[in-house]
Amino acid sequence: MEDPDFRARRAESRRAYMATNRERLNAQNRQRYATNPEFRTRSNAWNAKNGRRRKLMERYGISLEEFDHLLTEQRGACAICGRTFDRTPCIDHSHRTGKTRGLLCRKCNAGLGFYDDDPAFMGTAVAYLQYWKSKHAES
Repeated sequence: MEDPDFRARRAESRRAYMATNRERLNAQNRQRYATNPEFRTRSNAWNAKNGRRRKLMERYGISLEEFDHLLTEQRGACAICGRTFDRTPCIDHSHRTGKTRGLLCRKCNAGLGFYDDDPAFMGTAVAYLQYWKSKHAES
């Protein structure tokens, strides 16, 4: 078993090297991806397996397991409208705190976004719709 201090120093050294040489290493990898079919196949396979996991953690701070748990907890349906997902769900989160709130369909997620997550706007929209629904019900 390796010494944890040694592993930490080695990891820090590697991070420093990667940061210093990022442009050169990225150019090498782009060239290799363009010219080496075996590398391209391995790279695509890795991204298919790990890309979503990395994106979830980087953007929302949740693991793939936490995402799956939310999906199961919500029974595969949007937390607002209750419709089952026909596409990958949107991860609803507070832009102020960064905390994940739940999974939404694209329409509900867009609605929250258009109203800037402000309940006052949403309440006014509900009142507007109820007003016009009652107006048309009388006609």
